[in-house]
Amino acid sequence: MKYGFELLKSRPTTDKLVNLEELEHTYNIKIPPIYKSFLNMFYMGENDIYIDRVYMEDRNFKFDFSHIFSSYDPNDIIITDFIDIEKSLKLRANSYNTEDVVIQKGYIPFAGTSWSLMLHIGTQGEETDMVILEYDSADGKSMGINVFEFIQSLVLCEVKDEDMPFGIKKSDIYKNWGEDFWRVR
Repeated sequence: MKYGFELLKSRPTTDKLVNLEELEHTYNIKIPPIYKSFLNMFYMGENDIYIDRVYMEDRNFKFDFSHIFSSYDPNDIIITDFIDIEKSLKLRANSYNTEDVVIQKGYIPFAGTSWSLMLHIGTQGEETDMVILEYDSADGKSMGINVFEFIQSLVLCEVKDEDMPFGIKKSDIYKNWGEDFWRVR
């Protein structure tokens, strides 16, 4: 099992993130300070988390055979991916209208979940730098923790054999040297 920051890829100090001030200006939003620090320390994209994936060559398809959960979430929502900040701000600008709580409260999407819910970072008032779980476009719930505390709460759990798709068993998979995914025999 892996926990917390073991699941993320660190950003070297020589690897500078895109100009956050420019993104703030372009998308008319203030990225909160704790989240800015986090973005400068870790990569945040769909392939930037350490999760076990199986590649099915005959279907040209990859699926996860481990899941990431947060101990702060009583509903056991699976974290499916993290969103790069530039893609996140584009998603926010293109997917939500002015009546949505995401726009009204200044939320920034940062992770997707198995229930098609989004996790956001709050940017205003008491919710600044807090992780927000969006239930639908009319409701958001603060988890009461910042992104560092949220990441510390993550746990990578393997999928049980009976939950593997296409009748595959874990004994049917293998990994080649140097590859970051598993294959099916």
